[in-house]
Amino acid sequence: HDCMIFPRQQIEIRSPVEAMIESVRVKRGDSVTKGQVLVTLESGPERAAFALAQSRAQAVGEIRAAKARVDITLKKLRRAEELVKQNFISVNARDEAEAEHNLAIEELRRATENQKIAYHEAKRASEVLAMRTIRSPFSGVVVEVLLKPGEFGAITFKDPILKLAEIDPLHVEVIL
Repeated sequence: HDCMIFPRQQIEIRSPVEAMIESVRVKRGDSVTKGQVLVTLESGPERAAFALAQSRAQAVGEIRAAKARVDITLKKLRRAEELVKQNFISVNARDEAEAEHNLAIEELRRATENQKIAYHEAKRASEVLAMRTIRSPFSGVVVEVLLKPGEFGAITFKDPILKLAEIDPLHVEVIL
């Protein structure tokens, strides 16, 4: 009897972005697990953009200052309302205190919105950075490594960086 054994699937690993290969973490014949890092791409600008976006998202100074301004202007408004009742200040002065308080509330709302936008920018920057790390889609074996560090991944999307085979389960064909 003759038999043929072949992997469940064999795939070519390509870069999702056009970038220089920084390191290939595996060699031919290596066993890999699902999610294992296979290749890292140059990512200096993306790392910097992520760090900047992250620090913007975590900055709370603007919101704290806006909250403090809301508190102060509310106290001024309450004081102005008392003084208007006692005829110590004009209604116009009370209206100015109210306008100042409303403006402070608006500034707080804007600071909070900016923080939310910064959070989403950090998430986006994180996703862009994640595309610079190529992970194994399944557990298997490295069949071939085609590109080396310093070469470009994805100049043409036809060029695979390496080939992987999933060998659990193996398919066996027996010819009777």
